[in-house]
Amino acid sequence: MLRIVDYAKRSGMEWYEVMRLCIDEDTALQPIAILTHGELRVFELDDDEMIGDLPEQDTIPLAYEECEMNPAFLARLIHAKFPVVFHPVTKNTEGYAADFYQLGDMPLRPPGLEKFEGMDRVWFGFDKEVRIKLDEIWMPESPNDTLLKKRPPEIAKEKKPRKQITPHSIFIADQIQHGKIMLNSWQYFKKLAAES
Repeated sequence: MLRIVDYAKRSGMEWYEVMRLCIDEDTALQPIAILTHGELRVFELDDDEMIGDLPEQDTIPLAYEECEMNPAFLARLIHAKFPVVFHPVTKNTEGYAADFYQLGDMPLRPPGLEKFEGMDRVWFGFDKEVRIKLDEIWMPESPNDTLLKKRPPEIAKEKKPRKQITPHSIFIADQIQHGKIMLNSWQYFKKLAAES
């Protein structure tokens, strides 16, 4: 595993170019964040739309875990000033809490959050202030691996030339459709037209 800045140097790119490539769905390698501190709290929305701690759920540590990054968050990091700061859940002057995330919107996803998939009433928030530095973003594989997934080779299909439609073929098709006798050639059609 290499820090993204070291990976970029070995690849002959800037770190933000590597990150831009990683946003593409054809990219095989995805950067991860390994922080030295931080915790997530799990909250539950009750029947009265009030939010409180999820019973029997401890805080989820972020420190020294390989945290996946949301692609939308990854896109914002390209232009971000480091360190990127996430504030803990706080109440504003009206008493409403802010800085909550649902599972799909989480900027960082430590392992073990899969058990909350499909639970719409579960929310997450940072327990303490979390700072992400550029040195804490890593590429999970060696630089010899390619960033882009290998696409299967396309099988070349033979293109058949399209049959040109002529007045003769339109006339014959009309004759067949109406149950009339089909003429054998265009010359015969011209001859028939000249006689009448």
